[in-house]
Amino acid sequence: MNVNAQIGFQENIIIDQTYGVLNIESVFSADIDGDGYKDVLSASLDDNKIAWYKNIDGSGEFGEQKIIYDKAIEANSVFAIDIDGDGDIDVLSSSRGDNTIAWYENTDGLGTFSNPKKIDENATFTWAVSATDIDGDGDIDVLSASNGVGRLVWYENDGLGGFGSKQIIEANTVNIRAIYPIDIDGDNDIDIVTAAYNDNEIAWYENLNGQGTFSTKKVVANNIARAQTVFSADLDSDGDMDILSSSWEFNGKLVWFENLDGQGSFSSYKKIASNSAIVSVSAKDIDGDGDIDVINGSQLYENTDGAANFTLKQELVTGNTTVSHYVADLNNDTYPDIIMGIEPNEILWCKNTDGKGSFETPKIITRNVNNPEKLLVADIDGDGDLDVSCLSNYNKTSWFENIDGLGSFGIQNVISTNPYDIDGGSNRVLFNVDMDGDNDIDIVTFVGYEFNTGKLVWYENTDGKGDFSVSHDIFNDIPDMININDIDGDGDLDVVCYFSYLNNELRWYENVDGKGNFGLEQVFFQENINLTNLNSCDIDNDGDLDVIVSYNRFGGFDKEVLLFQNTDSNGAFSDKQKIITNESNFSIILFNDLDNDNDLDMIFSTGSEIFWQEN
Repeated sequence: MNVNAQIGFQENIIIDQTYGVLNIESVFSADIDGDGYKDVLSASLDDNKIAWYKNIDGSGEFGEQKIIYDKAIEANSVFAIDIDGDGDIDVLSSSRGDNTIAWYENTDGLGTFSNPKKIDENATFTWAVSATDIDGDGDIDVLSASNGVGRLVWYENDGLGGFGSKQIIEANTVNIRAIYPIDIDGDNDIDIVTAAYNDNEIAWYENLNGQGTFSTKKVVANNIARAQTVFSADLDSDGDMDILSSSWEFNGKLVWFENLDGQGSFSSYKKIASNSAIVSVSAKDIDGDGDIDVINGSQLYENTDGAANFTLKQELVTGNTTVSHYVADLNNDTYPDIIMGIEPNEILWCKNTDGKGSFETPKIITRNVNNPEKLLVADIDGDGDLDVSCLSNYNKTSWFENIDGLGSFGIQNVISTNPYDIDGGSNRVLFNVDMDGDNDIDIVTFVGYEFNTGKLVWYENTDGKGDFSVSHDIFNDIPDMININDIDGDGDLDVVCYFSYLNNELRWYENVDGKGNFGLEQVFFQENINLTNLNSCDIDNDGDLDVIVSYNRFGGFDKEVLLFQNTDSNGAFSDKQKIITNESNFSIILFNDLDNDNDLDMIFSTGSEIFWQEN
């Protein structure tokens, strides 16, 4: 008789890419839904998405991503302004994969958008769009820069969002990457400042009659290697508009040019800083002292004297490039905050806590998982059901609330993000444990900076409900494998780990006060091995925890399981004792009492077979 039992599982999605972005290119901020709070917009390249995020209450809590359009092929720029003159905020975008500039009507003033209304479908490889009243007729025109015919152009608005054909301002300059419309010469009309990547050039174009007839190019500098971005503001407090720019060379420069006469005659560049991978720059009085400071990606440079002498005050984010940022007051406290698009998939906002340029740790607006590496379940919020914690690629640690106890999960709650991806699966570290002895679930994970550099940290569940602290360090350096258990029998959790990149040492670290403060390393084994398993359990039945490891020796054929006995119950370990020698590779080892004789036996897999061995 053949009996076939089929177990059916129903898929329930906890999170997918719906709420995320793939390769963020541009961020912007405006009050999309008319509730008085500045919302956030994004354009992302790899998912072809123009989206916005509702500022729920003005305190920095943002809602789920709302997709405006997800077929803008290689979306790379987003802007928001009232295009059709009906009093609400519409959205403008460029997408270089389909050579399109389009706008989306806010149909109800609440953030419900129309399908794209095409302004130009032949804007070859557009880099940037902006919008302002170019011709002085009281409505909003559109300005763009691309690599195609007519590399710098503008489109006239009929006042209702109907646009005429492109009007060419510049047809020859190669690869204009950035545009900034502003009155450079003080004649009360809109001129245009540009940065040209291939021509290494900063230039401006004068609006000759205030109606959109522009001069030929006026070169400010042609020695800004790979000029990437441009901005204009009164940096030296003399009443006219200076120019700020950055470049994308290996030691990219952040520089400014002084408007010498208020009419657009500029000095040679004055260097603020040398950095690499500078792609986003702007200027604003961040610290409330009446002069203009500079924001370069995630770096804040203070204008120390109002005369454009700058010093680095704070770096808001370290790691991957800030590809776009925007300055806006997101929480209605009158202080300018900073929104950042972080390569490749994050949107962050930094709160200006005191109006003097003191910023909180950035908060993540996007909620998605990019290549989850580790998943665990535990009651994170103490409500009696099991939640899910996740470590995803680029070292983002987050958790998802089981909101009804039946498997309906809420949006992603981000605990931490670190932009560097650490090579090797052994460094995908995630533990749900009570590290400080307060009877709730804390999180232990690995934070990486670059290859072979990083540290093990833990995040405190501060209220038992899933609000987590900043990281607490356990130790620096990269372990191959980690085990967490009460090694010294004092009722708290210690850490055992092996380091192949650091003297090939097997160590343990004591939780010295039971509150998650750790002592120095205690080394009890040093040998060059390729560790495959690390366990701690009472293998000799004496009431304390021993350490068991399996390994394959580098450059050899030895495959062994080793026991280190805890000789004094306080973490003093014996020399190695070989339990098994010369077996196949040990992929999994578990310990349990399989024969009911009150001691722990060993279960192990060698890849093709599963064995158990009696203690």
